Parts: sequence; structure tokens; C-alpha cells
Amino acid sequence: MEEFKGEFYYLLLAGLLGTMMMASSGDLITLFIGLELLSLSSYILAGIRKKHLPSNESAMKYVINGSISTAITLFGMSYVYGLTGTTNLIEMATSLPNLADSQYIYLLGLAFFMIFVGLSFKLATVPYHMWAPDVYQGAATPVTAFLSVVSKTAGFVIVLRVILVIYLNTPAGASGVDATTRLLISVQNYIAVLAGATMIIGNVIALRQRNIKRLFAYSSIAHAGYLLVAVTALSTFMFDALWFYLGAYLFMNLGAFAVIQLMTEKTDNEDIGQFAGLYQRSPWLAVAMGVFILSLAGIPGTAGFIGKLNIFMGALIQEPAHYVLASVMIATTVVSYFYYFGILTQIFFRPSAVEAPTEKTKMPVGLGVVIGLCVIATIFFGLFPNTALDFFHTNFNGFNDFLK
Repeated sequence: MEEFKGEFYYLLLAGLLGTMMMASSGDLITLFIGLELLSLSSYILAGIRKKHLPSNESAMKYVINGSISTAITLFGMSYVYGLTGTTNLIEMATSLPNLADSQYIYLLGLAFFMIFVGLSFKLATVPYHMWAPDVYQGAATPVTAFLSVVSKTAGFVIVLRVILVIYLNTPAGASGVDATTRLLISVQNYIAVLAGATMIIGNVIALRQRNIKRLFAYSSIAHAGYLLVAVTALSTFMFDALWFYLGAYLFMNLGAFAVIQLMTEKTDNEDIGQFAGLYQRSPWLAVAMGVFILSLAGIPGTAGFIGKLNIFMGALIQEPAHYVLASVMIATTVVSYFYYFGILTQIFFRPSAVEAPTEKTKMPVGLGVVIGLCVIATIFFGLFPNTALDFFHTNFNGFNDFLK
């Protein structure tokens, strides 16, 4: 990575700019430009190590899958534009409820599934997830951290913007009961199936992974499923749940990847066995990784637990309550304990793989600061979650402006 240091930071900033454009735009054109700016930067970042074969492979798979998803998303958007004659999301939202023709409603439903399927590639939800493990494994660890946190957050931002604004008040049919039912409500069951499958497959396949980055890739897929539960429920505090969970995920996942970067950069060995005996070599680092793992698993006292609790309560508070989806969420969370605690077993209870167990793991100052801040934030928001939620309501007005 040292060879491409300048390009790395430039592309990272370009990707962040794309993310901010997606979060602040109310027009399909600028939304799409932001999406492409993030995507193109991510493609190059994934393959930035030109002489590293797995990196080349990951970039190729990412480009192919990303291009297909972009084409499907754009095709779906073109239908909505064709029916409304505008690219402004608010103008779309005001004109779509007036479409009384059943053929128009049919096209809108088709457009919804195209947009949702296209964006599901970005979120790495089942069955559009197969690129994620290979890309996460082949890309450099800082790039993998960027993709797992920033790219996923951006994906959910654009899903909420496009899906909620356009489809929340759009009727599911031209007459009868369908005319009073919202289209987004009528497709809830389809999104629920996608969320359930994502949680199950992500957590179950992670059980068999030995490569730490592939394991975290499937973990990331499972977390996308948890977030989809909040989107499916459409509860009154959906934004609160998503905001808190994505914030918690930022700190616990970024911190975990910082530790992985430190452990794997010298040997280029990403097997879970690399963490064996970490507690003997570097107790502070082992405890930090332990905090991140516990938070990802959703253990009380961490931000991850509060995030999952908010989503779980949101699924039950709505009428009708999503009992099956909430049950799947609990069951898959229990399954995730097996592979998360497997990492903790290596760290605290397995003998060191290093010949000289007295050798200490040296930590660069930058990584130490990142890990320290992430540990503090993970514990702090787990113990005082209202701090983050109050900040959300005080500064973002409950995200009312997000839908305007």
C-alpha cells in the first residue's frame, strides 16, 4: 500500500464525497452521480495493489457485479422518471399517488423491484452477496474496512431516500382495497424474506470460515440483514434504530479491522490462528478486540446490543408485529456467537503461534488512536445510548428534512 499512498487517500476522499452526495441529494441524477463516484472509487481501491493476484481478482468481481447492479438500478429509475416526467424525488412523491391507471401501478411495482435488487448488490444482501467475501478477502484491509462501513451505510441511505420518498404514499393498485394500501406496505413480505435469508445465510456460512476477512464479510452480510429488519418494519422509530446501529457498526467494525490490519500486515496470513495467544503478546490489543467482538455479537453493555435491541423492538412495536422476523433475528444472533466466540477463544485461551511468546506486538500511533477511540465509543454508547439518540433528535430534526 505504501507504493500507492497518494492515490489511496485521493480515492478514499472521492468515495466519501460520493457518500455525502447520496446522503444530501433530493434528485435522482445527483443521487446516481454520488453512487457512481463511490462505486468507481471502491472498484479502484479494491484492486489498488496491482501486483497482488487476489486484489486483482477481487477488483474484477467487484466491477462486474457492481456494473450489473448499477444497470438494474438505473433501469428501474428510468421507469419512475418516465411515469412522472421529473427526477426530483419530492415532485415524484406528489405526482405518483395521482396515477390511477393499473398499468402505471404495474410499472411502478416493476421499477421498485429493479431499484431494490440493484441496490441490494451494494448492501450485499442475499442472494446478491457472493461478491462480498471475495472482495473483502482480496482487497487491502483498510479498503475492506472502508467497504464494510462506508459503502454499506451509503447503500442504506440511498435505499431509504429512494424507496421511502417515492413509494411510501404510492398506492398498490388503481381501485378497491389496493387503492388505499401503500405500495411499500404491500411489498413488506418480500423485503422480510430477503432480510431473513440474509441473516440466516450470512451467519451460517460464517461458521465455516477460517480466513478472518471472509468471516467478517459474512458477518457484514448478516448485519445487513439486521438493518433490513428495521426497513421492513417501517416502525415509528426506524430512523432512530438505523442511525444508532450504523453508528455503532462504524466503531465496532472499524476498530476490529484496525486490529486485523495490525495482526496480518507483516505475515500476510489472514487465518484465524494468527490471533492465537494474542492476550499473552499484547493484553491491551486483545481486550480491545474482545470489546469489538462482544459488540458485534450483541452482548449487553456494548453499543451493538443497544442497536440490535432497537431494531428488535421496532419489529414488534408495529401493527401487525413481525414476530417471525424478530425470532429469526434472535436465532441468528445466537448462531453468530459460535464464530465470534471462536475468535475470542483463539485470543484468550489458545497458545501463541509465535515461537517467542515474549515478543510484543508493536502498534503504530495512528492505529492505536483509532482502536482506542473505537473502544471508548463502543462502550460509551452501550452504557449511555441516549447520548447518541438525543444528538440525533437535536441536530437532525428526526430526519424530517431527509424526506424533503
